Amino acid sequence: MKKLFLLLFFLTVFFACRETNQSGEKDKQNNNTNTTGNETESALLLPKETIAKFHFSDSTTEDIFKLVADGFDPLRSNITLTISNSKGELLYSESFKSDQLIDDKIFDMTQNPTEEDKKKYAVRKMKTFFESNSFSQPAIPDEDEFTDEYSDRAIWDDIKSDKSAVGFYYLLGAVNGKSIAYSKKQKKVVVYFTCC
Repeated sequence: MKKLFLLLFFLTVFFACRETNQSGEKDKQNNNTNTTGNETESALLLPKETIAKFHFSDSTTEDIFKLVADGFDPLRSNITLTISNSKGELLYSESFKSDQLIDDKIFDMTQNPTEEDKKKYAVRKMKTFFESNSFSQPAIPDEDEFTDEYSDRAIWDDIKSDKSAVGFYYLLGAVNGKSIAYSKKQKKVVVYFTCC
């Protein structure tokens, strides 16, 4: 009887210790999977670069579209937009402040954006800068009319006459929208429309 009592005692202690250890491991696992603020913190950092490939200057090979940030602060970094052909030749380059990623669409999210809202928006915009809906072919549809305050007539006519030209539109800040295309005649990227 004494042996049975000791056996039951040891088994109770064994299973009690084992259950305590397992619950401690579960707590550790839960602590590892809980949101700790690091996810939020990384959502507020600019990616170092965003890269996409599209047919732009040539219908047979893809060009490389790239945004490169010199820092991680979404409101205080410098960003360079480049387009290079498949041979690595630079076709287009423009540099701007990262806060220019913020446009009026931020007000669709909130009427009074905080600094954190602005940072999140800038990060999201950099990650989605080269979405396919920013590209069009032909670059200028037949129904679009020339407006001399937003374009140059010779460039407009050149791009509009080329039905294979691909247009890329991007917006910096609230009023600096640009439409660019590769001019086969001039053998370079041109801005064929710029407006608010």
